[in-house]
Amino acid sequence: MTTPLVMGGDLSSESIKPIDRCVECTSSVLQALVTFRDLCPGYRKDEIENCVKNATKFIENEQQPDGSWYLELSFIK
Repeated sequence: MTTPLVMGGDLSSESIKPIDRCVECTSSVLQALVTFRDLCPGYRKDEIENCVKNATKFIENEQQPDGSWYLELSFIK
């Protein structure tokens, strides 16, 4: 199950195309967005909040019942 995201010129849901769904990549982008949001709180606030919300939801949905996440080659616990 690999599907990365390709982003166009904006952060709207129409510009994000699923190509790889990866918890590790999503987590990295989420951390960067949260840091950026804290540094520039007014810039594209609604779009960034929407991305943060969706990324968080994705990560939570990918978590296994035992608390681990499946990565391409192994499980992380």
